[in-house]
Order: sequence, then structure tokens, then C-alpha cells
Amino acid sequence: MTDGAFTTTLTEPLALLMASNDDGDLRIQLIDDESENVYFSVVRDSDWFTSPQKRREVVNAAVDNVPQTFDGSTVRDELERVVSQFDANYEEVRRQTRPEGVEQVLSATTEVTATRGEQTEFQVTVEHNGHEATLTFTAGEWATNSPHPLIEQWTAAFLSRPEGVTADRWEEIRAEWEDQLTRVTETGATHAEIVADTVVKEIRKTGLPAVANKQSLANDENATLYDDDGQIARSEFSAEAVLWVHSGLVMDKLADAGESTDYANQLSIQLQEDGQLHAPTERHRLADGGKYMLYPFNPNALGVDAEADVVDRTVDFDDGVEP
Repeated sequence: MTDGAFTTTLTEPLALLMASNDDGDLRIQLIDDESENVYFSVVRDSDWFTSPQKRREVVNAAVDNVPQTFDGSTVRDELERVVSQFDANYEEVRRQTRPEGVEQVLSATTEVTATRGEQTEFQVTVEHNGHEATLTFTAGEWATNSPHPLIEQWTAAFLSRPEGVTADRWEEIRAEWEDQLTRVTETGATHAEIVADTVVKEIRKTGLPAVANKQSLANDENATLYDDDGQIARSEFSAEAVLWVHSGLVMDKLADAGESTDYANQLSIQLQEDGQLHAPTERHRLADGGKYMLYPFNPNALGVDAEADVVDRTVDFDDGVEP
């Protein structure tokens, strides 16, 4: 096993080799370990083994190209077994077949920190070829799917391009950097805190002023509702005031912060720890008869001014929490 390649013996001396190329795809080969002859070689996308149809195509083509000195049925059985393991161990296979440039960036990383403020920035310290550099990313660059900010800064610092850093490989790099950020940061801010802070700021920017009636929550995902007298039923918490926020708006801002909806639970936990959220989401029936997930934010923690940020109500509340 070497960086950027997966290799395993199928039947002596026939081996399967799978390695990344600079475009982020995988080259799949059947080789003779003794003579180094290549019997079969094909390029497929990096997740080809997750498709049953593509798996069958590769296995069939590979078996057809194996010399008759090898038992075809044995080769087929071994190939199908190994390829099935690829699908079952997707993340590990992706790690083992990383392009050289991705391994280069990750092995060079020594520290990941973040500076919170009006403009959040991420700093990544790297050491390569005896030279140290700090790569700096804005929140937007960090959240984007484009690897270009990384490639440009690395090239400027080391006068060489990290090959194979495609959009999906950039996501892998960022994920590993974020794991380090939770452990090492000069500012004391963890990744979870940074994401929560970003989401809250964007909700204030997009969701205020709060709407006058709950009908707008059903019609507009950007709407928020200020509830200062408890007329929307709550079962799990009590508070003097609540800013109800449509889950759609929260998920949009979570995506803008570079996270998927899978991160929603962690976001909710962090927001509650910070005192910005009273409790987890609640399902409510709104005026259109539909059921919606709403986040009960603490308007005081969000700095909501009841006079400046809230418009007058115009309807009565007849809502109840759905079980």
C-alpha cells in the first residue's frame, strides 16, 4: 500500500491496482507483480465502485483481458469480493486513493486556527520543502466547493501546484482541517462555535424585521416571528420571548456556512449551549394547515430590538405544538 494507490493480490501473481490521476479520477489496472505486465487498464470516476452497473462493467472487462494462464472464474470471484469491499468501506478507499497533491497538503499541515470577528478568517499553517507558509481563507472561500483559493495560495507559497486537488478532494481536505480546528485554535473558537456564529449573524441579516403573522412563516422561508406573550404553545421550555425561525432559513444559512443538513443536530446543540436557542426544533401547524419545523431562538441573545426589529401583529394565534 502506497500513498495515492490501493493494491491487492487477487491470485498469485495477478494484482489489482487502483490509483488517482491528476483529474481526480481513478485508474484501475490488473498487473502481473512478477513481470510487471499490465493486462487491463481503465479510468473511471472516483466513486465508480458505488454503482452496481459500473462494478459489473469493470469486472467483466477485466476478466476478459486476463490471459488464459489464470483461472477466469477465480479472478472474477476475487474481483467481485474486493470491489464489494470498496463499496462497503467508501471513506477508507477514498483515503487510500488520494492524489499525491492532496496527501502533500495534508501532511504539510501543522496548525489550523480561526479568527472570529466581523469577517471570520481561517488560517492554515503548512510546512513544505523546508519553507513555512500560512494559507488564509475567508468564510466564503472556506465554505465554497471550489479548490482554487487553496491551489492559488499553495502555488504562490511553494511555486508548485498541488496536483489532483479537485472540488470533492477539497471537501476532504477541509473536513480534516476542521477536525484539527476543534482541537487547536489560538482564538479559543471551535469550528462548531464559528458555524453557529455565522448562522446567527445571517439569520439576523435575512430574517429581520420579524413578520406580523404566522401565515408568513408558511409562505416565506426567510420569515421569522417574534412571540413575546406565549401565544404559540410550547411544551419543552418557558421563556419571556421567542423568535420563531423557519427551519428552511436555518438550513439555508447552514449551507452558506459550508455544512450540510447532517450538521443540523450539532448546530442545535451549540446554539443551545451558547444561549441563542431555547430548545430543539418544534413542529407547528400554521395558518395554511401545514406542519412546519420551527427553531425557538432567544431574541435577547440575538440582540433583537422589539421596537425596531418587529412589526405589529395583525392576527390571533390558534396554534398548537404537534406531537
